[in-house]
Amino acid sequence: MSAPYLRTQPLPLPSSQRIPDDATMEHKYAPQTLPVYSAGELSRNQFLCLWAAGIPIVLTQAQKKFQGHWDPGYFITHYGKLSVTPIDCETDREAPRMAASNFFALLLKRSDQQATLKLKDWPPKADFRTTFGRLDYGFFRSVPVECADMVCKGGIYNLAAHFPEGAVAPDLGPKLYIAMGAKGDTNGTTKLHLDVTCAINIMMWSEDTTSRQPGAEWQIFPADSVDDLRSFLREEFSLSSDEDPIHQQHYYLSHLMLTRLREKYGVSPWTIYQYFGDIVLIPAGCPHQVRNLTHAIKAACDFVSPQNLHRTINLAASLRTHRIASGSGEDLLQLQALVWFGWLAMAAYADGQTNLIWNIGDVGISEPNPDQGETSLQTIATSPESSSNTAKRARKKAKILPNLACRITCPFAGTCSMGGRLRSVLGTLDHLRDSHPEAYQKIDGPSLKELRNTDDDHFVKKLLDLLGLRE
Repeated sequence: MSAPYLRTQPLPLPSSQRIPDDATMEHKYAPQTLPVYSAGELSRNQFLCLWAAGIPIVLTQAQKKFQGHWDPGYFITHYGKLSVTPIDCETDREAPRMAASNFFALLLKRSDQQATLKLKDWPPKADFRTTFGRLDYGFFRSVPVECADMVCKGGIYNLAAHFPEGAVAPDLGPKLYIAMGAKGDTNGTTKLHLDVTCAINIMMWSEDTTSRQPGAEWQIFPADSVDDLRSFLREEFSLSSDEDPIHQQHYYLSHLMLTRLREKYGVSPWTIYQYFGDIVLIPAGCPHQVRNLTHAIKAACDFVSPQNLHRTINLAASLRTHRIASGSGEDLLQLQALVWFGWLAMAAYADGQTNLIWNIGDVGISEPNPDQGETSLQTIATSPESSSNTAKRARKKAKILPNLACRITCPFAGTCSMGGRLRSVLGTLDHLRDSHPEAYQKIDGPSLKELRNTDDDHFVKKLLDLLGLRE
């Protein structure tokens, strides 16, 4: 076996009082090895220590807990009639639409003539449980119990789990990531990017299910290396200072580029070789890229952890700036609402209410103060006050807004196929472009740029004026 395919050796299991050396602080110079534990060996204390330090975690042999079938043949038999649109990993362009059975059939054979295709975030719009039934249960059964209450959709320490009934909660997965093995190391399966949430990624199937050959190569960078990474990419690809090469998700660092990055900026990633049955846990704010070495099927789910909330908040602000500058994207996370509902849940729990399932009409919430920005979020997220009196005051003072998660109504709500409930300014403009093109033509041009930079309250008034719908 060649040296690059040798798995990092597990660290000795620390005692309940001992924090792993690599977990004491973050470094631009990523350590040469990562903590790697077999399924069942990771203790709760180890997980929390590493996670709070922003260090990725690798868990092996999770296939022992897999439920259901995850191989191409299963998807061909049960979901082959679905239609999919693969993406060419080398050009980042959509390939011709095809039946799912035809795509999965390509995973069962190797051809040097075949383009390297992938399915990302599949199913793209439908709910995973609705589409795949018990595979949703099977995925979460694979999550180690030591971190399940933070990773799973209903985990009490997953801040995204506390949206009330009736609210439109963000779809954080699970989703499938299915890709063929890449050719060479100049084009990855997933370009360098940043995720605003934490994530768990499990390799459910690969060409080599004996775990002798890895299915994917990851490079994960420490969160504090972002600025140096951006500077390096701008120099490497002759980009302007206004462009964000990480948020653009256009670039993949080859081994030669990684060497130049280390020599010039002293920045090194953690390199992980993911085998069949391996779990990779990625903290929010850590730039990363992935290159499949074999055909593989992975399932992933996002979550919002208290330990990395400060990174999520900072990154959400950075992504908003990028959305405004590029004119694309949407705030799918709803961070203001997410943190507030999470705080209310913890306050209610401290108030002795163990049943944390509520209806959105019963939840008090006031509009966030735009002048407070990130500070208000940090205050809510880290407030030490959680007494019963604090919870009662919060519920008493807050206003009831039945549609907090869908704050903007489509001007054509009466006939709109989406039900007219939209989440953000950019999301509303994208909706008008796709669902109401005649109306979109009226605002296209200079007015469109003005609308993109308008806050929610003034946006509705300006939009109605431009469409001639104001009374």
